[in-house]
Amino acid sequence: MITYLSPFDPNVTVEKFKVVLENYDLLLFDIIDHQAAARKIGEEIRPTIVVIFENPQIGTSWTQCEQTVAIDLPFKVLIWEDEGGDTYLSYTNPRLIAKRHSVIDCPELTSEINKILVRVINETIRES
Repeated sequence: MITYLSPFDPNVTVEKFKVVLENYDLLLFDIIDHQAAARKIGEEIRPTIVVIFENPQIGTSWTQCEQTVAIDLPFKVLIWEDEGGDTYLSYTNPRLIAKRHSVIDCPELTSEINKILVRVINETIRES
């Protein structure tokens, strides 16, 4: 898991993340709000939000390298708040996913996926 600290609260972080996804022409599939789900059953958890998104070209190319990698697609970023009130963005290292699925023939693509994730997160957490 790779984790970055956000200077923003979870809701602002999610909104900024959505804008960055749009700027990179990445498809937003869904946003899963685990805190809202917990409230529906009368429970309480800190903000815990999963953003599911994809770059169809990259996802397709990675799946062509090794079809089973599709179980780990589309990409997901967890935006969460810890007990101290700090907000983080976390994602599974693409190199770990590649290793799990024996994606041997596409090291450049795996590296490119990581670069895109890093770029999107860094733009999200940039204060401007």
